[in-house]
Amino acid sequence: MKSEIIIDSWRKIKADNATHERILDNILNKVHSDETKKPMWKVFVPIAACLAVLLFGIWIIPRIGYRYLPENISMNRPGAEIPNGYSNPGSMELLPVLPQPVLPPTRQYELTLNKMSSQTEPRLFIPGHFWHELTVEQLHAILPNGGMNFPVSATAHYYGDGVLFDVSIIEIQPDGNATKFNDVYMRTTIQISSGAIFTCALFDYDPIISYVHDVPVTAGVFDRSFAGHVNDIALYIANFELDGIAYRIQLNDSVAGGNGLNRLTEIVNTIIQNGTADLSILNNPVIPELRDERLTLDEARAYPGFGTFFPENAPRGFTFDYARRMLNQNFDGILAFWDSGMDSIRWQVSRPEAHDLAHVVSIYQREKFDLSLYSIPFADSVPQEFSQFVMNPVFLAEELTLDAMQARQLYSRGRSQMNFSILFDDVVVSISVTGMQPEQVWEMFLDIK
Repeated sequence: MKSEIIIDSWRKIKADNATHERILDNILNKVHSDETKKPMWKVFVPIAACLAVLLFGIWIIPRIGYRYLPENISMNRPGAEIPNGYSNPGSMELLPVLPQPVLPPTRQYELTLNKMSSQTEPRLFIPGHFWHELTVEQLHAILPNGGMNFPVSATAHYYGDGVLFDVSIIEIQPDGNATKFNDVYMRTTIQISSGAIFTCALFDYDPIISYVHDVPVTAGVFDRSFAGHVNDIALYIANFELDGIAYRIQLNDSVAGGNGLNRLTEIVNTIIQNGTADLSILNNPVIPELRDERLTLDEARAYPGFGTFFPENAPRGFTFDYARRMLNQNFDGILAFWDSGMDSIRWQVSRPEAHDLAHVVSIYQREKFDLSLYSIPFADSVPQEFSQFVMNPVFLAEELTLDAMQARQLYSRGRSQMNFSILFDDVVVSISVTGMQPEQVWEMFLDIK
């Protein structure tokens, strides 16, 4: 029977001698007896709690696992649905490797990996979300007495009122790319927060707690085997708390050779030995101009600079849901939504960003947008140099044809899906629809052209 743990605060564990003896016995025996398995109700109640959190809210922010993974993309244009998310925080400044301090010799405490049957990344709502890249001085305060032995990009994420949400530290290679193993990104992420870091991890049994310098650590591994890859890939995580500050380390690595466990163990030991992050250095940030307003369709269509790019009518059966005027550090525009109960239209009008201009394709470059040329999974069939274009093509308005739209049609579970963007002079229109035919989308395009 499988059990679940919700790691949201990693409460400090004060175990008595009997508890420590039980933990040691579990480690030595490696196998839990049937007596340690949990009753069925203890399994499903936490699962329901996780699902409730994941389903809560319409406006959600992708967690840090997606910020710098160019190939971790969906059929939706980056930043389209969640413009104030982490998917495109602007230019990425690489911070230098912090020098390792000269510390007295210390024991390297081992971690016990608990096998996970799944790992869910929740998407959380951060009202008024904005961010600032950390300076080297700030990073020294966040990783005191030194840092990691790899270059990083570090970002502080805030609520709209300037209260810190968390700090995301991302491993980046000197060339600006994440380390790859069999075309899978292997980067390490470290998340630090003065509040709870919520995650849902399904373990096969009650997890064994490791102790690193007397700090309780929950560590786990989840097999992420990918079809077509010679070696299996696994997700390694570790969660712990130092003086009320929550830490979460996550990395991908090969299942073979124990490299993932060794790397995770080294990072956890280094952070705990070097001391707690001083988050006060991130107080009182400069708050950028932010807007988040709900609009009616008439208000959206009348909005200066954006309104004329919204169609007047939607296909039969679709009803206008709502529109939002959004302004933050990487998005300036309006999003509008229609739905028919089962199908949906997401229509975004915004100022073009660098990634929009970088993904412009010509209708004569079919290898960059025609989905019929490739097979699913696209990660295996699309050449790497075309992947960003194929997943998120931006057509010039004066070039776009019905034939090009038809080339973007994809069927999933029997339902039609399409996504692409259209670049006008100083506006980009991003469209993502389900349950519609290309001819219907073409009519909507002609309505604004």
